[in-house]
Amino acid sequence: MREVARYHFDTREKLFAEAMTYSFAQTGTDTEGVPDSVSFSVVLARILRSMLPTDAELRQDWKRWQELWVRAQRDAAARHLAVDLNDQLHAWVGGAVERGVRSGEFAACDAAALGTLVPALCDGFGIRLMLEDRRVDLATARETIWRAIAPTLGIDPRFPEV
Repeated sequence: MREVARYHFDTREKLFAEAMTYSFAQTGTDTEGVPDSVSFSVVLARILRSMLPTDAELRQDWKRWQELWVRAQRDAAARHLAVDLNDQLHAWVGGAVERGVRSGEFAACDAAALGTLVPALCDGFGIRLMLEDRRVDLATARETIWRAIAPTLGIDPRFPEV
C-alpha cells in the first residue's frame, strides 16, 4: 500500500500561501526547456498565454490570485506573498525579453519596463475576462497586449501561433 504524505498547516492563511506558491510554480511550465529552434517571440507569447485565464485550470489560478489580492489589502503576510510572486512574474517576463534582445530577435529595449508592463496589462485584461465582460474576449486581450509591446521589441504586431 502506498503511503500518502499529509501536511498540517497552522492556519488557513499558511495553507492558502502554500497553495498559491504551488500554483505559481506550475504556471508556464511549457516555457521551460524550450528548444533553441523556438523563437523568443513564441516563448514570450507562451508566457503571455500563461498569464491570462485561457483555460479552466488558469481560470482557477486566477480565482486564487484574486483572493490573494483581496487578502493582501488586510494581511501583511499575504501582501508580502503577492509582492514576491509579482516580482517573480516581472523577472520571468523581463528575462525572456533580455534573452530575445541578446539573441538579436528583439530590438534593444528596457526589459525591466516590459517586465512590469506585460503583467499589468495581463492583470487588467484578465480581470475583464474573469468577469465575462462582453466587450473583451481572449483573442482581443492577447492581440491588444501583443500590439502594445511589439513596437518596443521590433517584432511583428500579430500574435504568433503558439
